[in-house]
Amino acid sequence: MKNYILYFIALFFFIELNAQITTTNSAPMNTLETLIDSVLLSSELTTSNFSSIGFDSGIGYFDGANSNIGMEYGIILSTGGLDLVTNGFGTGSAISGDSDLELALVEINLNWDVNNVTIIEFDFVAESESMAFNYVF
Repeated sequence: MKNYILYFIALFFFIELNAQITTTNSAPMNTLETLIDSVLLSSELTTSNFSSIGFDSGIGYFDGANSNIGMEYGIILSTGGLDLVTNGFGTGSAISGDSDLELALVEINLNWDVNNVTIIEFDFVAESESMAFNYVF
């Protein structure tokens, strides 16, 4: 009986658990067009006018299949960079200000600075009456 308990304990301590999100912004996931057309939206939609604010290492692809965020994959925006998400170390984009966010904050009586901005923008033509995105903060 003792041997079974020892085997169970040894097995428990040597099992590698993968419960983290993985990220990349390496090719082909290093352009806004690829991320938006291939990951976020269906390729059947017409997209245009891709732009971003922030820094390249703050925008990329994530694989969340082995995590608890509730999404298998998607686009990730991180004000601290992708390294902050995966290993806890990163730097901010050092870009301050966003007029839309600042206006929303003022409307709820918050006069806070907006720092380390990371934004993607694009246009698309919907082929139906409704459109939905899943997101996690």
